[in-house]
Amino acid sequence: MEKKIPKHIAKAVANWLPMAVGLRALFIVLVLVSIVGSLVVSTFADQLSPLWIRICSFSAALSIVTMTSMDIAGKANRVRRAIRLFTVARARFESEDNYTIENLITAYEAAEELMGDVNYIPQDTRDSTAKKP
Repeated sequence: MEKKIPKHIAKAVANWLPMAVGLRALFIVLVLVSIVGSLVVSTFADQLSPLWIRICSFSAALSIVTMTSMDIAGKANRVRRAIRLFTVARARFESEDNYTIENLITAYEAAEELMGDVNYIPQDTRDSTAKKP
């Protein structure tokens, strides 16, 4: 008898790879925007209008803050690890008679927990060299 993965689990897992790819692509775009914006301002400041200096500076800063405060790269890495964890569980479920649906659901739960949420990591903007009271 062929063992079937529950539809709701199969549907959720089918979204994981596009999520990982999307997060990684977003991260790469944000890195490029921050680098290009910073380089344009630092290299061509005397040739740019004040408006373009503000636009490039703001874009670079927003990209850096978004990357670091939302931990996009970390989230993409956690999704990839969850995919690997569940892929192994799925292979065992499909090939080993003693690997039960309960084992698969436990692996799915562990993968979901591993992915977690998108975390907001507030950045401490205080001077770390300043004396603390």
